[in-house]
Amino acid sequence: MTNDAPLDAQSRSYVANLQRQIKKYFGHPDVNIDGGTPAIYIVPMDQPTVRVKYVAWDRPGETVRPLQAQWETVPLPDDLQPSTGDDGEAVVYQPSTGKMWEFWRVRRTGAKVVNSAGKSVDEWGANWGGRMDNIATNPGDWVTTPDGYKFGTTASGIPFLAGLITIDELQRGAIDHIVGFALPRHWVSAGPTLLSAPMVAPMVLMRSPRAPSSVFPQH
Repeated sequence: MTNDAPLDAQSRSYVANLQRQIKKYFGHPDVNIDGGTPAIYIVPMDQPTVRVKYVAWDRPGETVRPLQAQWETVPLPDDLQPSTGDDGEAVVYQPSTGKMWEFWRVRRTGAKVVNSAGKSVDEWGANWGGRMDNIATNPGDWVTTPDGYKFGTTASGIPFLAGLITIDELQRGAIDHIVGFALPRHWVSAGPTLLSAPMVAPMVLMRSPRAPSSVFPQH
C-alpha cells in the first residue's frame, strides 16, 4: 500500500471499533500459529495424488458430488497435519499446476486407499473446502460454480492464502498483501435479529441481514 493510498470514509470509526474490541476482549492482539489457522503445504509437481473423501462427520451418508469431484486427485503430502481445534483446516498449494486446495474439518477416516504411485496410504476426509484451479487469475474469492455452490473454507468466501502471514514474511519484515484477522463481534443486535457487518469486495458470503455501515466491515 502506498503512503498516499486513500482512506475509507469510515476509517476512523473502524479503527476505533478495532481498538475497542482488542482492549475489551484480549488486551492485545495475538497471532494464531496452529489453532484457527491452517498450515500451508507447498507440494512439488511429482507429488502422488489421492482422493480426499467428502465426509459430513455429523451427518453420515451425506454427499456433495461437485465438491467430491474437486478432491479426486489431490497431491496430498504424507506429513499433512491440520490445524488444532474443531476446525481442523489445511491448505495444499501446487505451484507447478497453479492449483490450491482448502479443507475444513479434515481428518483421517481410519481406512486405507491407494495413491497414484501405487502406495497404500491413510484415507483423509473433510467436511468442506474446495479446489481453486488457477490462483494467478482468480479474482480474489471462491467463484460460484455452475451448480450454484460457493466452495472454500472461510465464511467470507476469501481464500486462506490471501491473508495468511508466513514465517518467511515475518523474517523479512515485510507483508506485501492483505492480512486476515478475526474479531469477536462483527455484527450488532437488532432485537431478535443479528445484523451482519457490511461487506467489502471481494467478500461474497453473508449469513444474516446487514448492519449499519458504522459496524466494522467484513472483507
